[in-house]
Amino acid sequence: VSGGTIAMILGIYDKLLHAVNNILKDFKNQYKILLQVGIGAVVGIFLFSNIVKTLFDNYPIPVGYLFIGVILGGAPLMFRKATVKGFNKSSILYLLAGIIIVLMMGTPNNDASAIITSLSLGNFLWLLIGGVVVAVALILPGISGSFMLYVLGLYNTVITAVVQMNIPVLIPLVIGGIVGTLATARIIEVLLLK
Repeated sequence: VSGGTIAMILGIYDKLLHAVNNILKDFKNQYKILLQVGIGAVVGIFLFSNIVKTLFDNYPIPVGYLFIGVILGGAPLMFRKATVKGFNKSSILYLLAGIIIVLMMGTPNNDASAIITSLSLGNFLWLLIGGVVVAVALILPGISGSFMLYVLGLYNTVITAVVQMNIPVLIPLVIGGIVGTLATARIIEVLLLK
C-alpha cells in the first residue's frame, strides 16, 4: 500500500512533506507529526508483519493481486490532487518511462531461499538500495513500498527480518530509508509547488 496515497487520504501528505523538509529548521513544530506517523508505522509493521508473511507464504498470487488492486484504487485520488488536468505528451512519456523501468526490474524473486539472513557487503548494499527505493515509493503517491520490495526480491527478506527481529539485516534498509526520504521529500515538495 502506498504510504503517500494513505497520507493523501488522511489529508496529511503536504504536512508530512513539509515536516520532513523542515525538521532541522523548525524541530519544535515539525517533530510531532513525524513522531505520530512514525510510531503508527512501527506499530503497524510489528503488529501485521507476521500476518502478512503468513498470507504471502500461503497465498502469494491473491496477495500480489491485492497489492495491484490497492495501487490502482489510489489512482483516482492522485488525479484529483493533480493541478494539471488531462494528459499531454510529456505525461504520457513519463508514464511509459515508469512502465519501462518496472519491466526492466524483471520478475520478482520471492523464492524462500533468496531470503537474506546475514550481511555480506553485497547484501548490505542491496538492502541499502532497497531502503532508498522504498522511501521514494512511500513518498510518491500511488507507488507501494511493499510492491517495490517485492519487485526487488526483498519483500520476504524484510518481513522475515521483522518477524525474527534480525536487526543487522534491517539496519541498512533503515539507513537507505532515511537517505531516500530526505532526498526525495525536498524534490517532491518543490515539484508540487510548481
